[in-house]
Amino acid sequence: MDRTLKKVRTILREAFPSAEIAIDRPESDSKIGGVVIWKGFSGKDELSRQLRLWKELRAKLSIDEQAQVTAILTFTPREHLVMQEG
Repeated sequence: MDRTLKKVRTILREAFPSAEIAIDRPESDSKIGGVVIWKGFSGKDELSRQLRLWKELRAKLSIDEQAQVTAILTFTPREHLVMQEG
């Protein structure tokens, strides 16, 4: 696993305790992306969730590392379940 991907996973695990985190870099030259499913997102709109997520990433990743990250979607467990059923 590459260093930046490992670092992003660590940051997300620390910032969102007990979250289900599924992020990856499909190919060595692609960007990091994925999903964070966390009960703490309940009652928060998507903008608030993304601001929180990126605040954590910006605080702990260099500019070059940040540029390697693309979309990381945020869901509550219920939202994710509904999406899986649909």
